[in-house]
Amino acid sequence: MLNDQHIDVSGSEVVEMLSCIDSDVEYDVWVKLGMAIHETMNGEGFRIWDEWSATGSKYDASEMESKWFSFGKSPSPVGLGTLLYYAELAGYSRPVSFDSSEPSITDKQDLNGLPCDISNIDLLRPPEFVGEIADFINSQCRYPRENLAVGAALSAVGNLIGLRYQDNYSNVTSNLFTFCVAASSTGKEAVLQAFGDIGRAAGINAASHGTIKSEQEITRNLIHHQAAIYALDEVGILLQKIENASRSGSASYLEGVIGLLMSAYSKANSYLLLSGDVRRDAETVLVKELTSCLAKAETSASGRYEKRAEQIQQTLDNLSSGLEKPFLSLLGFTTPETFSGLVTKASITNGFIGRSLLITEKETNPRAKKRFKAQAMSDMLTHKIKMLYSAGTFSLDEDLGRVEFYGNKVSIPSTDDAMNLLDDIENWIHSYAETHKELSGLEAAIRRGFELVLKISFILGAPSGLRTAYHCQWAFAMVYRDINDKTMLAFANDNAKSKSSSESGRVLTAKILAQIDNKTGATISTLANRLRKPVKDIEAALEHLGSQVIMKSSTHKGNGQTVNKYYLK
Repeated sequence: MLNDQHIDVSGSEVVEMLSCIDSDVEYDVWVKLGMAIHETMNGEGFRIWDEWSATGSKYDASEMESKWFSFGKSPSPVGLGTLLYYAELAGYSRPVSFDSSEPSITDKQDLNGLPCDISNIDLLRPPEFVGEIADFINSQCRYPRENLAVGAALSAVGNLIGLRYQDNYSNVTSNLFTFCVAASSTGKEAVLQAFGDIGRAAGINAASHGTIKSEQEITRNLIHHQAAIYALDEVGILLQKIENASRSGSASYLEGVIGLLMSAYSKANSYLLLSGDVRRDAETVLVKELTSCLAKAETSASGRYEKRAEQIQQTLDNLSSGLEKPFLSLLGFTTPETFSGLVTKASITNGFIGRSLLITEKETNPRAKKRFKAQAMSDMLTHKIKMLYSAGTFSLDEDLGRVEFYGNKVSIPSTDDAMNLLDDIENWIHSYAETHKELSGLEAAIRRGFELVLKISFILGAPSGLRTAYHCQWAFAMVYRDINDKTMLAFANDNAKSKSSSESGRVLTAKILAQIDNKTGATISTLANRLRKPVKDIEAALEHLGSQVIMKSSTHKGNGQTVNKYYLK
């Protein structure tokens, strides 16, 4: 028994575990190992324990049998867990097995059963203006960071259209929670800087923030500006701090941060309610700004300050209802080491990570572009950004220093084909979530995928003024990858400590699928090093994955040897 589960362990597996352990261990450890073998093998296994002990310098054959027969009489028997503990401490890795008789979370969804064909969708090439923004972001990177560039482009364009455009299909808003995950020292900073350049070109960087200190600070930012755009480096560390604070009860200023982020995120078309203290603080800030606007209105003939004063007064009059239409988005950059372990069933179910778009760069050693030199943003792209943000009415005279818009929004219609496809996608997501109710319990992550499809297709269609079926098709391909990546990670993290060999096998295949995609592959040795598993286990897992992966051979540029890499098919 191990963790209340019956585990069958063969004599050869016990021998393999013992082979990793120095037989000259301390006496009490030696006794514990003998007791563990006795318990694990139901009183059998003396020969195994004796032969292993005989390899040590302390071996005394005369005491072996008497010691063995004393085992099993303790009221607190030592079992398999102790044997595994000392074996793993010495470098042993539990064998894995694969059961193909039952459906697994790692089984690839039949592409023929999807609501649309996504086999030829290139997720590195978003359509139209979002693709143009992604190209600009990647042009600022010494190392190709095309996946991160796409994630940042979707977030950036979502921010540009968020205050002045509306979706007439579902009234969805364009703010996103996007997490960009890439290895250290691979160029995340360049993507972050390019994202900031886009905000500066539009004139919305006054509403941009590089850190989150507390729940109160988030509220203050939304008082100063209708929008709060967060672009956070090392967001995984912040999330770890928040998680640790909630567990220990320390750092109370971080409590409620996640809840407020989700609340503000979902209120972009309504009102964000404020607590009494926060409402009084908001009134103080707004009254101060109102006084300033009224004073400036006396000497300005533009009418700008009178208009702003009217808006402030309206906000003050309605403050008991909350902040009107707050627009909050978050783009976070992190590494797999600090972020991936946070993706669990609990974090997906509570909504924050479940609602996010997860973008991962699988390549951990990108080759630098030859003679790279970042180019400044072109005047044409700058003009397009300004015009998109202002919905075609950009004027320097309109700048009051506050990022806001409360007027009539530009409505983005959808073609009939787009609406029909969205209906089909919604039905498929419901069915897929139903499957996961029994398979993984992660149906919440699947269900939230439809909102992401709506948001992404809206972002893709807004610059041209029309959501098409292709926008929906591309958005579904992105979300299909996203929900599978998140469910794989959550499954692997939640079951990583399982002692069941078949469960360990499913975890290993999930981890392998998280390491590769159809453009970035890995050798067996690379996977063994990253996942800290024996080569034979990696080979068995790849064989089990079968047609889901494909091996491609190439010639190493340095030594001329053949390199075999495995890719997601």
